[in-house]
Amino acid sequence: MKNAENQGNTSYSPITALFKCTNYYQPFFPNIKEKGDLCALLLINKYSVMRKADIISRISTETGIPKVDVLVTLETFFHTVKDTLSRGESVHVRGFGSFIIKTKAKKFGRDIRRNTTIVIPARKVPAFKPSKSFVSLVIDKLADSNNTTAVEETREDSGNNKPVLEQ
Repeated sequence: MKNAENQGNTSYSPITALFKCTNYYQPFFPNIKEKGDLCALLLINKYSVMRKADIISRISTETGIPKVDVLVTLETFFHTVKDTLSRGESVHVRGFGSFIIKTKAKKFGRDIRRNTTIVIPARKVPAFKPSKSFVSLVIDKLADSNNTTAVEETREDSGNNKPVLEQ
């Protein structure tokens, strides 16, 4: 009876889950010998999104302001942007971008079940438009990281030890 009750329980301790995950993914990464290295690789790839808590931690460490104060400031900023957009106004942050209201035009769609044409009415939706400096910074950073990867791949592919010209 005790085994039957535990069969439905699939919760593991974090360490057990990490080792089960590592054992599962090990065949896909044969070059990685240490389990800790593989775990770090998997965690980095899984959590490559910055969340609100990450933003708060980063601002707190870079400025020395307590996390509670950063949280209050960030929440106030979000509330202000939402409130301003709900009134139909825009928020412009120089060098970063604009939070705006876009008007989506009326369009026609299909109801597949009834095989009829339906009208999707015009509506207003919030949107973010990044500034030119924001876009150029992101494009430059991404281009630099892509060029570095391309150069490394070229070096690995070439069988000789001649220097490869970087572009």
